[in-house]
Amino acid sequence: MPLFNGLSGKELSFDLTNYHIWQVIWITMLGTLAISSIYPALLLSSFEPLKALKGKISAKISDAIFRKVLVVVQFSFSIVLIAGTFIISKQLHYIRSKQLGYDRENVLAFFMRDMGKHYDAVKTELLKQPGIVNVTRASANIVRIGAQTGSNWWEGKGKDETMMVRPMTIDKDFMSFFNMQMKEGNAFTGAVLDSAHFILNETAVQTARIKDPIGKKFKLWEREGTITGVVKDFHLASMKNKIEPVVFFYDPKNMGAIYIKTTGKDAPKAIAATEKKWKQYNADFPFEYFFLDNIFNNLYRSEQRTGSLFNVFALMAIIISCLGLFGLATYTAQVRTKEIGVRKVLGASVPGIIKLLAGDFIKLVLIAITIATPVAWYLMNKWLQDFAYKTNIGWMVFALAGLAAVVIAVATISFQAIKAAVANPVKSLRTE
Repeated sequence: MPLFNGLSGKELSFDLTNYHIWQVIWITMLGTLAISSIYPALLLSSFEPLKALKGKISAKISDAIFRKVLVVVQFSFSIVLIAGTFIISKQLHYIRSKQLGYDRENVLAFFMRDMGKHYDAVKTELLKQPGIVNVTRASANIVRIGAQTGSNWWEGKGKDETMMVRPMTIDKDFMSFFNMQMKEGNAFTGAVLDSAHFILNETAVQTARIKDPIGKKFKLWEREGTITGVVKDFHLASMKNKIEPVVFFYDPKNMGAIYIKTTGKDAPKAIAATEKKWKQYNADFPFEYFFLDNIFNNLYRSEQRTGSLFNVFALMAIIISCLGLFGLATYTAQVRTKEIGVRKVLGASVPGIIKLLAGDFIKLVLIAITIATPVAWYLMNKWLQDFAYKTNIGWMVFALAGLAAVVIAVATISFQAIKAAVANPVKSLRTE
């Protein structure tokens, strides 16, 4: 149960004193016993005693079809889950490798409280510490800007036109700290005039349909000024959401979040030095910080759990499919023992016998691939629709899933096929 809770993100408990648990256990046990005994009972009661004593028990055509249908269904589920595992892994890799428009690696952040009143002194001291490369500040978390407003105006705005923007106050070195690229214009310099300047992202300029934005008038709330720069788009939230309009402005009194870039390997030293400065100004509050990488990963925690669950269920489905296929292969080899003996007496080779037995099962797996591929494509395409930015599915995923199913099937039946092919035909024919 702890493993399941950790994998699924649930908080379920397994209490044996709860009678509902025992109800489920007994109903499951009795139901399984009943269902698993009915089919053998019906099958055994249909045998003719004389033929059974002679070892001439054979199944009806409907029984053989039933077994094959079960194997096809089992492998169809397996292929869907295998393909799903590949696609989820591919999407998570796409998210991790996609350029966000800013550098989030090894960045430590927290809200300063009373430290903010002494930011310049704190920054100077921190930059002297080993493991700290750079320091900047802003009003919000860049990975997840929470604030949003439609209280804005720009030169050329229509009468009934509105634009919801994500406003954020940033320091003069914020852009260089995160390696953000300017499309046109300039970043803030820290001059007094910057308080009347705005920097918009590409999406904001496109949404407002501002042509030649540099120098155009802009208003945010009661703050009036001009657009002095356009920054290239960056992902300020999950990739499930499209990039939204962002407006940066300069207001040193409204920057409560500090960002500290570390060297990675010296991060513990950087944290210790930062905590020391925190206690100097915020002795009554615990030091709580976060790394931007962790915040970013938490945005996709649900997808990571889904991927892990798919891995587990795919493995379970493969095992169940292999058990079903192994049982069918064993049964088929037993039923066709005399046929195999006759073929060997007439000159059939061992590879030919193996190909004969394996061929029927490979056909079942190919049928399963044919059924599972469109189902997997539909389900995973629907899952990917939740993402505004996503990888392409591609036929290669289904080819790999099908190939994996074929390899698993061949490995499963090879033992019985080889065993039947190398058996002495005299033993199988002398009873006649």
